[in-house]
Amino acid sequence: MPLRWLVRLVLLTALPALASCDRADDAVVLRMTSWQSPEENAIDAPSLREFERRHPGVRVVNDPVSNQAEYREKVITSIASNAAPDVFLLDGIDVPAFLDADVVLDIARFAPRVGARLSDYYPAVLAMFARGEHVYAFPKGFSPIVYYYNRELFDRAHLAYPQDGWTRDDFVRTAKALTRDTDGDGVVDQWGTVLDRHFYQWQAHVWSGGGDILSPDGTRASGFLDSPQTDSTIRWLTSLPTTFGVAPRPEAFRAVTGVESRLFYSGRLALMSS
Repeated sequence: MPLRWLVRLVLLTALPALASCDRADDAVVLRMTSWQSPEENAIDAPSLREFERRHPGVRVVNDPVSNQAEYREKVITSIASNAAPDVFLLDGIDVPAFLDADVVLDIARFAPRVGARLSDYYPAVLAMFARGEHVYAFPKGFSPIVYYYNRELFDRAHLAYPQDGWTRDDFVRTAKALTRDTDGDGVVDQWGTVLDRHFYQWQAHVWSGGGDILSPDGTRASGFLDSPQTDSTIRWLTSLPTTFGVAPRPEAFRAVTGVESRLFYSGRLALMSS
């Protein structure tokens, strides 16, 4: 769905609650917030002004937060103090708690007002925000996990680029060939890959390996998180730094974030998932 329609849709879903919104100079003030960069704010601005033009007497105040952790704290605090924004960006991990607390509106019935069809969304993504026939948020987007590779390092090692059909053995074999001590000081300074411990990273590997985290109805992990496929994937991932030596040990990063990206951008990492 084009961004302008998505913005218009989520704003329209807030209109039934306008009676409780702030009012200034006889105008209804619709407050919204999200975590996004100034560049994203600039992209959204024309859609917000167009919404105001089509709805005289309604003014949209966008109050974004660029840091996601601070954003979640801001939203949760505002809800607890009964001063929640009228429209806000909802992360998938917060859906169960927000639904149980009954602080979000079922917006499925508003979609037809702007010609939005639920069938236009990827079912698996929309399902994160739905309970039966009820939908509590429309996906803004989602991020498939892919591997980026440094062509220069591959060319220098005379290795073929990654291709469809690679097995785990192919991955490890290539990563080993790209893990090097380039200055001969006995310390590896060019890595084949990295082990990113973020849940969304290893979850994608689990799915790719035929395993899963939870049952399809989301009620239990037994039989899924401990399945042979999931166990095999976790063992393989942890073996990248421990057994194969093709990735730096995660503890070396401590609490520092962005190390993987810096290694990749500086030409010292061949394969990075993101």
